[in-house]
Amino acid sequence: MQQLPSDLWREVFSFLSTPDLCVPCFISSTLRDAAVSNLNTRFTDSIQWWKRRKQLPTYNQEIVKWWLSAIRQTSKGEVLEATSRDQLEIVELLGWDNAGLPLRDQLLLGKEVEILPKKVGWSPVDILTKAIIHESKRIITACHQREDITETLSGFGLKKLIRKDAFVREEENLEMIQWLSNERDIEGLPSVTWPPTTVSFLMYSKGNRFASRGHRDTLTWLFQRTTVDDILCSKLYSGAGEGGRLDMITWLEEREIPYDIAHLNLSSFTSSSSVFQWAVQTLRWQVMNYCRENRFGLPNVNVLSSIAITKPSFDAFQLAIDHGYITIDTLPVLYHRAYEYDQLGILKWLHERGVLCPRIAKQMMGFDNLGILQWLEDIGYSMDERYINRSTPPCFNKTDEVVYEALIEEVLYGICNVSSLEHLLQRKWKKSEGEVQMWFNREHKDITKKWLQHLWTYGISTSVAVKQ
Repeated sequence: MQQLPSDLWREVFSFLSTPDLCVPCFISSTLRDAAVSNLNTRFTDSIQWWKRRKQLPTYNQEIVKWWLSAIRQTSKGEVLEATSRDQLEIVELLGWDNAGLPLRDQLLLGKEVEILPKKVGWSPVDILTKAIIHESKRIITACHQREDITETLSGFGLKKLIRKDAFVREEENLEMIQWLSNERDIEGLPSVTWPPTTVSFLMYSKGNRFASRGHRDTLTWLFQRTTVDDILCSKLYSGAGEGGRLDMITWLEEREIPYDIAHLNLSSFTSSSSVFQWAVQTLRWQVMNYCRENRFGLPNVNVLSSIAITKPSFDAFQLAIDHGYITIDTLPVLYHRAYEYDQLGILKWLHERGVLCPRIAKQMMGFDNLGILQWLEDIGYSMDERYINRSTPPCFNKTDEVVYEALIEEVLYGICNVSSLEHLLQRKWKKSEGEVQMWFNREHKDITKKWLQHLWTYGISTSVAVKQ
């Protein structure tokens, strides 16, 4: 029987999910290499993630051990994912911080680029914060055994947790709020005394979010401990409206929570037809007339030049289209790659209504949104070469040496694109990937422009002797 070629296996494996490819049962080196190749080049949510950015599965220790040896070292995503599921053994396997990683991996984690949502290194503070958010009792206890957790969060505190939306989840987390406020003990959690916290800060900064999620018990607890005014109460109504929670609006009314139309914005009540009808009928047009007269929530131009499409209200978008505020000249703006999968659906929705701006192709080229670009090309949007050249000026139609020079200029600003530098050096010196990666197994401070220039000209044999 003839052996199947490795490239065919890669095609077969392309139909498997990422967790299905991370199995330690690939005894055959051909199958293992085909699986690794798929993982290293896979698209996730229509975005091409480099292997260090793609989150790998953590539901099983054997799976984690396999990809640690066959794919790459740990990243922050896997650590926090295991933390959210209270998998203490996995966290201990992956590491409480990134200090134990090889120098090259630390260099990769330290790279700051726009498309990453946050710093990609991690520390015990990150783990403890995530554990508190998800009430991961075993990990919270382990954190306390390593160091007094009140000291771990010293200078961080409840206010920072609040700002990080630690308690604004689908399910209420009142017990954890009370534990952090020294008002109750929770079985399975250490008995500690937290520094005094300001409950009113939680109410004023996140009360509207609690209303949008329907967290009645939390709001009741906060009402008992906080003095409220018309401004705050109006924010609660607005939050309930933004969440499409007519039940919460009714709940606030039943408790005779007041509101002031001067602090209400009609755009806060467009997330559902029932909420919008309440704003019109219950307020007897007061809010609508007040907003119309003061142009609250309405644009001051005839046609919007751009719109943010992160978590949109389709009802509001349709209303804006019907009234001519959104046209084919209105550019949809993507602010963050983390939302791109959802935003592709929104772009399709706009295209179906004939109002998707042609300039979207230029924006996607600048963001390197390959999945969305492929869809735009399929439906006939122009991939103008001028846009490509403008979007990637340091690299488009340039020689390897010119691209290399452009990349090492970024080192002066603290940005070290290790993966790209390694690729170019590998091509120049005809070295294996592993050999070139060893060159970068050094401290970040030692990756200087001078060293990189010498590396390009002479290779590793003499560059190691260059004085920094």
